Amino acid sequence: PRVGLIRADRGQLEQLIMNLVVNAREAMPSGGRLCLRTRASSLGEEAAALLEVADKGEGMDPDTQQRIFEPFFTTKEEGTGLGLATVYGIVQGAGGSVEVRSQPDRGTTFSIRLPVVRLRPEADAPTTPRATVGEETILLVEDEAMVRALARRVLERQGYRVLEAQAADEARRIFDGPDGPEIDLLLSDVVMPGKSGPELAVELQGLRPELNVLFMSGYTGTHLTQQGVLAASTELLRKPFHPDALVRRIRRILDGPPTLRESLETPHVHEPRA
Repeated sequence: PRVGLIRADRGQLEQLIMNLVVNAREAMPSGGRLCLRTRASSLGEEAAALLEVADKGEGMDPDTQQRIFEPFFTTKEEGTGLGLATVYGIVQGAGGSVEVRSQPDRGTTFSIRLPVVRLRPEADAPTTPRATVGEETILLVEDEAMVRALARRVLERQGYRVLEAQAADEARRIFDGPDGPEIDLLLSDVVMPGKSGPELAVELQGLRPELNVLFMSGYTGTHLTQQGVLAASTELLRKPFHPDALVRRIRRILDGPPTLRESLETPHVHEPRA
């Protein structure tokens, strides 16, 4: 109670904590201690709430620590990243800071500072207007499990039916299955292992031209356009996104004309450089 209140989205903060906890678990394959603690702190000259996530795992060398917030950097044998670029984006969006202390074989501590506000939680909580509620079916394709879980939870709360896949090949099987004809919108990450989101979208819209498409990415639209991954006219939601932003964008797309059309006729898709 003495730490204070912060201005942050509950779902994004949950995603931040889960990303850090999952990485801590994987850094302790034989078990160990994971500690989450909060206390009052400061951010510059302002009061702040400090959240620390500390483990007694394998730790990281200085070179690894320099790269952990890059979107596609990973120390895992499989996967596209550690999820720490998402952590960094959430903290920055909340006006805070994040730092890491780690030593090989001595564990890792992430320290997240968020500005303290003086508002009551009820006055500060974002609300989602009824206009964003729907009943359509959405095919959600995202290789990062925590982002996929967050998006699914947000959409199902708004009344949407969500079919989820962690890769393009799995999404195609769902699309070709008995639920396929009912899908109203494809919500997909851009860069994924194997086939990319844009490649999947072109394939599915070739079968059903009226299918709506919304992409998600930690990169800006300008960056992806310059890399030849997306056309400038493509619908793109930047990660990390606020739940309100997700449901508003989806409602706007579903209420308008089908998206994508000629923007990905011949995609040139590759993993953007971090």
